[in-house]
Amino acid sequence: MEENKNEVVETTEDTKVEETKTEEVKKEDSESAKEIEHLKKLLSKANSEAADYKKQLRSKMSEDEVKAAENEALLKELEEYKTEKKVAEASKGLMTWGLDSAKADEMARSLVDGDITSFLAGGKEYFETVSQKAIADAMDKQKLSIGKTPEKADVDKAKDIEMRKIMGLPIETK
Repeated sequence: MEENKNEVVETTEDTKVEETKTEEVKKEDSESAKEIEHLKKLLSKANSEAADYKKQLRSKMSEDEVKAAENEALLKELEEYKTEKKVAEASKGLMTWGLDSAKADEMARSLVDGDITSFLAGGKEYFETVSQKAIADAMDKQKLSIGKTPEKADVDKAKDIEMRKIMGLPIETK
């Protein structure tokens, strides 16, 4: 029986040890659960902060993109003003030659845009007009010679009109 007592004692001690271990495991599990819960809260908080930073970054990128677009628009507007200033200066210079403002603007725009062909065509047209006007003015200044008969004056006038038609000059009757 003593052996049985020892066995019982051992069994009781084993049970107590097992109960103690079980309690320790429960405490550890409880502590682990608390720690896991705490870590979950921290993870949730970190995820929330990361989402906030991501939103801020997106809004910041949007603001930067908006600023970049505004800067691009301002640069484009500045270039347009520079071009218009060059056109105005060139037009002013061409008007000093005697061109009307519409033709001067057209030729200045061609010059600034680098369209030399259009510029030269406009210049050729202008100089042809000027030379025709100069010839017409010279012919208008001619006076009938003294001593011509009216018939001879009429013949000269008819030749003058015919010459003007051939040259494409305006026909003026005086």
